[in-house]
Amino acid sequence: MNRPTRALALAAAVALAGGATATALTFDGREDRSAAVASAIDPSTPKNVILLIGDGMGESEITAARNYIGATTARLHMDTIPFRGVATTYAVNDAAATRPNFVTDSAGGGSQWATGKKTLASRISQAPTDDPAVAGTNVGYDTALEIAKRLGKRTGNVTTSEVTDATPAAMSAHISERDCKGPESTRTLCPTETKAAGGLGSIAEQQIDLRMDVLLGGGGKDFRQTLDNSTRTVFDYAAERGFRRVANKDELAAITSLAGGPVLGVFDDGIFEQQYNDDRAKRLGEIQTIRCDETHGRTLEPHMPQLSEMTQKAIDLLESPNGFFLQVEGASIDKQAHTAAGCGQIGELIAFDEAIGVALRYQQAHPDTLVVVAADHAHAGLIVSPTNDTTSGPPGYSQIIETRDGTPMMLTYGTAGGVVLPEKAKTQQHTGSAIPVMAVGPQAANVSGAHDLTDLFPLVSFQRTPSKLEQPDTVTVTQTTTVPGPTVTVTGPTTTVPGATTTVPGPERIVERPGQALAPKLVTGVAAPPRARAAELRAGLPLTLVATRDGQARVELTAGNRTLTRKTVTVRADRATTTRLAARPGDDVRRVRVRVTLSADQQRAQASASVLIER
Repeated sequence: MNRPTRALALAAAVALAGGATATALTFDGREDRSAAVASAIDPSTPKNVILLIGDGMGESEITAARNYIGATTARLHMDTIPFRGVATTYAVNDAAATRPNFVTDSAGGGSQWATGKKTLASRISQAPTDDPAVAGTNVGYDTALEIAKRLGKRTGNVTTSEVTDATPAAMSAHISERDCKGPESTRTLCPTETKAAGGLGSIAEQQIDLRMDVLLGGGGKDFRQTLDNSTRTVFDYAAERGFRRVANKDELAAITSLAGGPVLGVFDDGIFEQQYNDDRAKRLGEIQTIRCDETHGRTLEPHMPQLSEMTQKAIDLLESPNGFFLQVEGASIDKQAHTAAGCGQIGELIAFDEAIGVALRYQQAHPDTLVVVAADHAHAGLIVSPTNDTTSGPPGYSQIIETRDGTPMMLTYGTAGGVVLPEKAKTQQHTGSAIPVMAVGPQAANVSGAHDLTDLFPLVSFQRTPSKLEQPDTVTVTQTTTVPGPTVTVTGPTTTVPGATTTVPGPERIVERPGQALAPKLVTGVAAPPRARAAELRAGLPLTLVATRDGQARVELTAGNRTLTRKTVTVRADRATTTRLAARPGDDVRRVRVRVTLSADQQRAQASASVLIER
């Protein structure tokens, strides 16, 4: 089957050019997207799967980050993904999996992604039991990463938490308690599952035994624990198994292939420093409007790789003729929400979105790659109207954050603290809300609609049977011929009378009559920098146009009701067209708008983008 063209995916790729989280790609709200979405449907089996998990990333957390970067001027990378659905996340409380636990943790949620099966909260890819202290069976709980290895694919696991933490562990280990990360903690918490007791050992040991190709994150303290009945550490064990260890972003950058063996990048003893400041929310009456320090993490830990950098390196190393499976976790969206730190939560989601941008750019260049973006559970933060009123404001802890465009946004956390609130925000709980699931690439349409997390396991483990697109029916056409009848001659005055005509059926023939080909719906999009200096505008604002049909695009630059400049550009179907518009805005202009009107075959389509002018 020939792959269909992907107009919407092309538009997404244009929006992602340059790697900026904020992008000004928009479609006119009056345009129908049916043709663009239909063209993105591909039922074939993917060669590669990239699963990106935002830990604790519910719709509220996504919306807060979207608002922060500029609700009217920008988009997150994940907003360009064409297929979207929701999934329930509940864990279970018994061996028969009949008693739901509506609020799961990352172990229970991650295990559902990894194995397609329900288990207890706090359990890692292992069957549930009636007594949480009793280990379950590992039989039948193979993970998507393990299945990918058996298929001959390269495998990777990337996180900003410990590599032994719940989400990365769920893809690469099986154990009854998520805190059994290293051999020493396993001897205490999971004694029947140590290697000395005949079990698989700690999460760290299992990850080394699995020998995935790339393992990047934190958790050095777990790898320095000693093996059973030995003075050797897990780091020593990894070296014996052929792993190359890297400890900072320069060492990671120096690795250019897997020819020297698998890569173990452990960059921190615990989790990575959060990207933005982690000031905690406060009780009503004590709230102050704060601005996020976006340089916090890079300043404190300049040697640490960004999640986007680890994602790019993992993809570069894993790419192979047989394909690969890669899981990427943005871990501290959850951890910052637990501590009611709004800026920290937003910064981690934006950093995760930058990693999504890396994956989407790769998918655009390699359309046989399936990219799935989702969460393992939702979290506590809600967006409410800004107030500091102790009589009518929300209960719990709140924080007013000034967004990048100067708008106040209030986040409130009220899932922990009790009736009489302690001064410092208590650790907030997860919530049981359904989580968003987004996808692009082969079989991506399967995320559309409502699911349980376990329903999506075949999709990320290369096991979903491709659907067959409906083919047109054949029709039978009968061709007829008219034959004159015999003539009759009458004696006397000679008169020739024609005989009656007879219609004789001719031979039947089968004709393939395909259904009417539908021209793609006319859709256009424009990508522009979300911000530009006045001098850059005078030199020429760079724009990228895309369209589903060949046509002529009128491009205008306006400020309020004034048109600053305009030009006409020829646009080709499913190709990115670049151009520049130069103008001299007055000193009073703070924002300009790019308007595109595309005409093709008596159809019109429009798109626009807003650009903030900086002085």
